[in-house]
Amino acid sequence: CLDGWAAGRAATGYLRDLVQDREVACEAVAKRHDGATLALCTVDGDDLGAAMVAAGMAWTSTRYGNTYIAEEAQANFDRLGVHGHDCAPAWNWRIQQRRR
Repeated sequence: CLDGWAAGRAATGYLRDLVQDREVACEAVAKRHDGATLALCTVDGDDLGAAMVAAGMAWTSTRYGNTYIAEEAQANFDRLGVHGHDCAPAWNWRIQQRRR
């Protein structure tokens, strides 16, 4: 993030805490335009994507559906995680990195 907050490290740590030493189950739900698989991943029935977005540790992408819109809106309202820092969405950050 432009303000120096290490979003990737924070998100990795948050996800590690969510998963701990439990088994993650993933189910393919769609394919992206580049052939990558989109999946719903859970731990003990809890949706990891929803938890990450709700905590402000990830953005939702409407490019592939309207999943997690409410979670992101609340995280943004509460200024959690990426919404409380000067962070670019991950897809914009990747584009900027490729241009360097």
